[in-house]
Amino acid sequence: ALLAKAAVSVIIWKQDFMYLRCHYDICLDQLEACFVKLAVTDPSILIFDDFSTVLQSWGISEDHIYAGFNRLDVDQSGRVSLAQFKVSLRDIFSRYPGASDHALFTRFCQSAFEDSMSYASLSSMLATVFGQWRKIRIDQFGKLLYRNFTRHREILTIFKKDRMRTQALLFGAFIHAALDSLREKNFTKTSLEMTSVGLRHRHYGIKPQYLCLFQLSILNTLDDQLNGLSLHSEIAWSVVWTNFVTTSFLRGLLHFDEIRSEMVPTILELLQEARKHENCVRILIKNMKMMCGGRDTIQAVFRDEEHEHRHLGVLLGYLEQVLRKLLENKIASARQTIRLAAKVHWDRKILPRYMLTFQHAMALTFKEMGLAFPQETETTWMVFMHCEVLEILLLEPFAKTQRKVEEWASSLGTDEVDFKAWKSLMQLAQVDDKFAETGWERLHCHCSKPVVQIHDVIKLFGDKGMQHSTWSFERVIQDYCQLLPPGKGDTSFLD
Repeated sequence: ALLAKAAVSVIIWKQDFMYLRCHYDICLDQLEACFVKLAVTDPSILIFDDFSTVLQSWGISEDHIYAGFNRLDVDQSGRVSLAQFKVSLRDIFSRYPGASDHALFTRFCQSAFEDSMSYASLSSMLATVFGQWRKIRIDQFGKLLYRNFTRHREILTIFKKDRMRTQALLFGAFIHAALDSLREKNFTKTSLEMTSVGLRHRHYGIKPQYLCLFQLSILNTLDDQLNGLSLHSEIAWSVVWTNFVTTSFLRGLLHFDEIRSEMVPTILELLQEARKHENCVRILIKNMKMMCGGRDTIQAVFRDEEHEHRHLGVLLGYLEQVLRKLLENKIASARQTIRLAAKVHWDRKILPRYMLTFQHAMALTFKEMGLAFPQETETTWMVFMHCEVLEILLLEPFAKTQRKVEEWASSLGTDEVDFKAWKSLMQLAQVDDKFAETGWERLHCHCSKPVVQIHDVIKLFGDKGMQHSTWSFERVIQDYCQLLPPGKGDTSFLD
């Protein structure tokens, strides 16, 4: 009887020959029961309002719900029949037998959202990074990374030539250790480890601006080792390295709060002075080409030098606009300005390497123009570009929760977060007073300092929102405050 059912399965669903017909009977029953649960207004037709109401009650974000319904609504009529519902969801329901409707729709909406945005989930990005790293020999990668890194004159002076082999192995081992700590997806542990590494490097004479060149060298070395790096791969590596390694490393290497307190007026004045020079953009282009070292990945972005000159002039104007908004404490508006540029950048193949090259080339340009640009200001420029530009560009698709927190932060008019300000955020997320106090205690343990800054809260929930990209703003905040036991409401087994 089972062989007969298997034969029928092959005839009816040729692409699913591994499944028996009886398995599909169960899946179809589950699909029909799910359709009845969702189609409240009309039992024969599923409309968006019904679909959205149920999925919002499961804590799935509006963007993901909209993408999921669009995938179901093949003919874009706003109405999904039972037959369409079965065809669209049959594969995912059969792939995960026994999973809850909530878990399955979380996965379905995430997949639909990724396709609509042409941007992968964090789990997909980590899988790309781990998969490519397995293809690489650490010793060879370390040697090539050392060569690419020390090609920059200012870097060569900090390493002894007789220790080149040792340093190359250390580079490869550091990247391997950082990626290995991310495999467990214990991001808090990874952050603490990288912060500790940053603290140790305070005594090694490492300047913060070297991190930009190091990340640029990693991407160039990957490009060499893998015979090219696709846009998807470059963004995946950049998101993982920027968010989980560089940011945490910087928190150990620098006194972050002190630098950020003076960052905006310092960089705004510097940028205004630079833009007064008529040769500013021309010098910048020269320095960017010098940093490229003959690679066409940067030079091929624009049609010609006039096109690049125009783009860089607009970019500098954008950055000045962002700084003005930050000076007025319009955090949400400032970051939205950067996010609007993100999709345009990736569509035009303006890769993360281009922005890293721009960051360092602009530092060289400030010096060449004779502006006041001491070591402290160079560090401040690096922090601004990392925290307010590159991170915002890279994490734009994950920013639903972060945008809400930024809007809350913009309404406070202060850089510090007290319990009253915290409670106002909890009210926005519909968190009970008891859990608000639990979250407040957890926040102080997380930050490990007496005064919590606005940017600590934005970063905290930005990371939580990225790790659970299908979750709504309310669910992200509630989950943090309620300290749910591992596994409760969790769908990570589907990632």
